[in-house]
Amino acid sequence: MENLYQAFGDGVRRHRRLQQLSQEQLATKASMGRATVASIEAGRQVVALHQALAICAALEVDLGKLMAQTQESASKRHDLAGLLEPHDLEIVLEIQDSLAT
Repeated sequence: MENLYQAFGDGVRRHRRLQQLSQEQLATKASMGRATVASIEAGRQVVALHQALAICAALEVDLGKLMAQTQESASKRHDLAGLLEPHDLEIVLEIQDSLAT
């Protein structure tokens, strides 16, 4: 199960890609470095509240909505995972990732 920081990072990545922003562009809009955005998206960074709010403002998305969509998506993946063989699940997730880019 993914942790809170991974869930937040997934939501940031999804919204950034939907808006066709690079990590550099998002970093500039949120007044932080590109490496920080990359670490946040990867779930490797402990995100301070001011950083989360800056990213949400830059993406023009509410923090609650960003997290709710992320949790809903994770729940759907979990439900799907129970129906597929591990190899098939890997293929589905690769396709999903390629469509998100």
